[in-house]
Amino acid sequence: MRIYLDSNVIQDLKEAENKELFDLILLDKERNLYCYSEAHIQDLVKDGTDHKLYDMDFMETIVGNN
Repeated sequence: MRIYLDSNVIQDLKEAENKELFDLILLDKERNLYCYSEAHIQDLVKDGTDHKLYDMDFMETIVGNN
């Protein structure tokens, strides 16, 4: 199954209280395809802060090359 994650979900997964869900998603990557929309990536590219690099790295741990 293909599962699209939006910015709000990615931000929530970074929170310590959601670590268990984050770990489950990482384990589930073999069964399901986690994706992030191209529009969200373009929004991150337009972000003028350095924080976007951390967000992109974090997102990549979940979605990989999807």
